[in-house]
Amino acid sequence: MSNTSTFFGGGVSYEPRIEKNEEDIANIVIPNPNLLINGDFSVWQRGVTGNHTGTVFAMTADRWFAYVGSGTVTAGLGYGYEAGSQRLGYYLGSTGGATDVQIGQRIESTTLASYAGVDTKSLTFSIWAWSSTGTNSIDVHLHAPTAPDNYAGTDLKVVETLGTPKENTWSKFEVTMPWHDAFRDGLQIALVVQGTLQQDLTFSRAKLEIGDKATPFIADDPQTNMAKCQRYYWKDALNPRYAHPLGDIAQYWSIQLDWTEEMRTTPTLSYGYSGFLTAVDVQVTDIYPSGFYLQFGSNTTGDYGGVTGLTADAELY
Repeated sequence: MSNTSTFFGGGVSYEPRIEKNEEDIANIVIPNPNLLINGDFSVWQRGVTGNHTGTVFAMTADRWFAYVGSGTVTAGLGYGYEAGSQRLGYYLGSTGGATDVQIGQRIESTTLASYAGVDTKSLTFSIWAWSSTGTNSIDVHLHAPTAPDNYAGTDLKVVETLGTPKENTWSKFEVTMPWHDAFRDGLQIALVVQGTLQQDLTFSRAKLEIGDKATPFIADDPQTNMAKCQRYYWKDALNPRYAHPLGDIAQYWSIQLDWTEEMRTTPTLSYGYSGFLTAVDVQVTDIYPSGFYLQFGSNTTGDYGGVTGLTADAELY
């Protein structure tokens, strides 16, 4: 192919751009899907901070758990990498010292099953981390549940050293790990802080993807991210959710609500009461992954009643 062309014999020539375009296209990196939900740590339906102690996997940011073997850690919303005034990070701190500190996420088997046995040889994890002192190294652990989506028992499949974040600056870490076919039943990824945590750590832009290359992190739009989170946990935006009586005699009311997104499985409901309602007046008649139906009544005259703090939990435990 000639590098120049002439228009109508007038001596006007040009250099074609197609070769450069082909080169540009070849260098484009298409991001892989992120297997993690809420990797930008923007959704915190349970609250943006909390103290965690004891060997309990406590849910913190949506889809993310915190664990501590001994001592107490504060886990909450922090300022993420290049987030400016937006608090898009996961903060961990312990002033008194804590050991075996972990944060992580459990990935549903339906997300992973399609990858099993299809030339899947590796997983790549990437994350940004900030440290106040640069003293704790961080490992990555991958566990597989012993039964599909049931983490009462797990097998540790992979341990990799991520590295030590630098003091008072952001560091990016990437690690490629082997795929195990047991991950078709689910996968737990955990960031494990080595030694005793006596500093502040903040994590940002967490991504786990299929393959041996870390591709760019692109956050879901807020609506999509919330919808993915609400498959596992839902918190009522109305608190309380009121019902009003129609007269001064024994009343029977009902609340029917459909989830915005169908939940992973039949959830566990949690709620309180307000107004004339008491615990004996409220009964759950139907709960489904698509919604629920509550029935309640009172023999007490009153002008309102409501269900408070309504949540539905379908997390992976």
